[in-house]
Amino acid sequence: RADPPTALIATNYALTLATLEALQTAGVRCPQEVSLVAFDDPAWAALTEPPLTAIRHPLDGLTAGCVESLLLLLANQEETPTAPDIVLPTALVERKSCRQLDTTNFAIA
Repeated sequence: RADPPTALIATNYALTLATLEALQTAGVRCPQEVSLVAFDDPAWAALTEPPLTAIRHPLDGLTAGCVESLLLLLANQEETPTAPDIVLPTALVERKSCRQLDTTNFAIA
């Protein structure tokens, strides 16, 4: 590909593992050729080579929010119930799977 991506975000455990495997199979080096960020922060993320940068979110808060939304939906007698938005804090756990890009010749199209 003439213009390969500079970074990838894997949105769950399975995609993170599949992305790591695909990069390894293709001989693509992380972070030298592509940066990788995992969503969730599985315990093994710090043990990979390189250790994965991750977006951490509170699983207990996610679970509680889902249960609360489900109870609200079940209690709602409207024809088309809608679930409330759930906003949870996140944290970027910086490890070694991302590199800083050279932005000296960077232009926004």
